Amino acid sequence: MNQRPEPMPNLSRVPMPWAWIAAAVLITVVASVVMLRIIYPELADPMPVHWNAGGEADRFMEKTPGAFLTSILLGPVILIVVMVGCATLISMQSGTLTQRGGAATAGDARRTHGGLERMQVHLARFMFIMNLIILSILGSTYGGHGGPVFLIGLIAILASSAGLILAQIRVQASLRQKFPLPPGEAGKWWGILYRDPEDPRILIDTGTGSNFTFNVGRTAGKVAALLVLGVPLLILAVVLLVAI
Repeated sequence: MNQRPEPMPNLSRVPMPWAWIAAAVLITVVASVVMLRIIYPELADPMPVHWNAGGEADRFMEKTPGAFLTSILLGPVILIVVMVGCATLISMQSGTLTQRGGAATAGDARRTHGGLERMQVHLARFMFIMNLIILSILGSTYGGHGGPVFLIGLIAILASSAGLILAQIRVQASLRQKFPLPPGEAGKWWGILYRDPEDPRILIDTGTGSNFTFNVGRTAGKVAALLVLGVPLLILAVVLLVAI
């Protein structure tokens, strides 16, 4: 006798991390005011706006308050916009899990909703830390101490990125214990990756109908995972070696 599938749960939309977003905006405003009042008056005219890997200025611009603020705010503002965009996408996706085209089962819906809920906080905290690192690098660079802080900043970025990935792996492992996968599927998951040499698919639906991961049991899946996950880390490592 076939067992009737469990009805879809009533899941609320994951809230936006407004506290982290507001903190990122506040620290950006405070840091900009401090740099404008303390660092800007000491800058030469024309002022440097770009530095090479050795920490030497190689591009200059006429010294004006507007140009200085544009130079120091460009990166943080882009990061905050990305932060809001990612948080909005997570919140929107969490509201579609039980709709047509969303999660395949009630267990998938609960598991994915829990993952999105926790990742909303982890990602917001990660973006806040990235913003703090960028502001620190900008302040030290314009203040004439860019070399050591730039190197420390790169290490901090690498460590924070690794921490975010590990947090995601721990969240998924915890949720799969709370909401078990179907028999035979649990052993095929390696953290955020999937491994099944017998499965011809390269991209594997994580259960939501819209999120996918790589099947590293296939050669093409290994290559795709390496390109998407490994290349950015390799580039960061090369930059780090050049900076040293």
